[in-house]
Amino acid sequence: MNTIVLSTSKFKIALLSALFWGVIFICSLWWNLQVIEQNAYDNAANRGRFVFEMIETTRLWNAKHGGVYVKRNEWTPSNKYLNTPEKDIQTPQGVRLTKMNPAYMTRQLAGLIFENNQTKVHLTSLKPINPGNYADEWESLALKSFEANEKERFEIVTINNQPIVRYMAPLFVKPPCMTCHEKQDYRVGDVRGGISVSFSAEPFITAIKSQEKNMIGIHIIIWLLLTAVTHYLFKKIREHEDNLLLEKNRQEHLVELRTSDLKKEVHMRRSAEEKIRLLVDTSAQAILGLDNQGKITFANPAAHSILGYKHTAEMVGKQVYDLLQIQDAKGKLISKQECQFISAFSRGVPGHSEDETFLCADGKQLAVEYSTHPLFSDNELVGAVINFSDISNRKLLQQAMWHQANYDQLTDVPNRSLFMDRLQTAINQAKRVNSQLALMYLDLNGFKIVNDIHGHYAGDEVLRCIASRIQGLLRETDTLARQGGDEFTVLLSNIIDHQDTMNIAENIVQSINQSIRYENESLKVGVSIGIAIYPEHADNLTKLVKAADQAMYHAKADSSKNIYFFSNELEQIRLTK
Repeated sequence: MNTIVLSTSKFKIALLSALFWGVIFICSLWWNLQVIEQNAYDNAANRGRFVFEMIETTRLWNAKHGGVYVKRNEWTPSNKYLNTPEKDIQTPQGVRLTKMNPAYMTRQLAGLIFENNQTKVHLTSLKPINPGNYADEWESLALKSFEANEKERFEIVTINNQPIVRYMAPLFVKPPCMTCHEKQDYRVGDVRGGISVSFSAEPFITAIKSQEKNMIGIHIIIWLLLTAVTHYLFKKIREHEDNLLLEKNRQEHLVELRTSDLKKEVHMRRSAEEKIRLLVDTSAQAILGLDNQGKITFANPAAHSILGYKHTAEMVGKQVYDLLQIQDAKGKLISKQECQFISAFSRGVPGHSEDETFLCADGKQLAVEYSTHPLFSDNELVGAVINFSDISNRKLLQQAMWHQANYDQLTDVPNRSLFMDRLQTAINQAKRVNSQLALMYLDLNGFKIVNDIHGHYAGDEVLRCIASRIQGLLRETDTLARQGGDEFTVLLSNIIDHQDTMNIAENIVQSINQSIRYENESLKVGVSIGIAIYPEHADNLTKLVKAADQAMYHAKADSSKNIYFFSNELEQIRLTK
């Protein structure tokens, strides 16, 4: 009787386990099948979308250039649907050329695309110039939906008993397109037609079926395993209860527990190894393993991806020094004596750098931050591990931040802070080599009137124009800076004499005095320039700036003279006042 009860109980447990896991796995299977199908459809749509965007970009390039001329031949005859006087021309060398407009280029590209991968591209419209561009029924419905603001259309249809992917997106009228389409009463922004992309859906359907078959098989296997494991666990619980009643069964259960613990330990070790491997393979940071000779023994996916290699095998076995050809911040190749990689695997010295670059597969240098870690086994150096990451974006951001902090945002010339730093450097250099330099202070005359009458946008344009004009008159060793408002400073290094400086100042005055065109208006401003010479007028930065500033104010006060050199007389006048 007990045997019958136990057998019935075990059957119920097995049935409940199967039903429980069956419900879960049916839901999981349904969801995964939906994901597989949706992914396949997304891939098909993305393929059509890619072809469309490629064609649309090519057409826009052609339209912006007003069409392109190509050599006439059997494959590229004159376009009979293009009505323009310079459609067909001949070069002085006698080569006959014909203009290829966007529509003609699209048809030729469509032919090449179909020859290469059996993808049909059709340029169509509800009002085509070329009869070959008439829309079929599916395309007509799509074009009408585009006029109702639908962005794109994607569908898998059956044509001649074959599943076909059909994708279509609209072409909007843009300014360059009006040359040809204005006579069709199109306006900028109108839907003038579309491009449909058609290709076989068989590969996608085959992939769906294959993945669905694998997914069903995996779910069945996992369902069977979990059902069996669940049943096994319930069985062990029941056996454990029975073994409490019998000493013999209790001893056997103890042995079984010890065996189970050993299995769990082995499983845990394998699981830990798999997790470590998974972490290394999925790490966003690149990892290289080296032996004690500097050869690469391991490279995770991030390493060959960042460096532009298709496979890890392209890197493994190569000398890391020869492969990466590390350069410093100035583009100089790091020597083997200075290479931190070699120090790590040959001398056991760890290292770190974020100012060096690695050679990529495409021949370009990549800015990286890396760390080197020696590897020891039983106190013996056996190699090294290198961790690195791409910091190109960080470098670009640092450069942009430095430029923003040191350059005037309006005129893109150095600001006061950078100018003073360069001025101090120039003074130090002049002191060492016993040379002269000149500092000019410029203040615009009539700039406030321009701002008041024409507005700040006009004032901004005047400042930009004047900065550009002055910059064009200076040498590469000179520096122009905006101090703020309508004031500029100019540093002239290594000057010969006063006349040398005066010539440049007069050229600046003459350039600024020329009118500036802004929105059909002629704007005019003048300038007052004060000049101080180092070391003649001052022997340090503070005094030199003060001297040039004083000379500028005297120039501004004297309506008959707009260039003043600093002199002791000017200083006496200032002290008297």
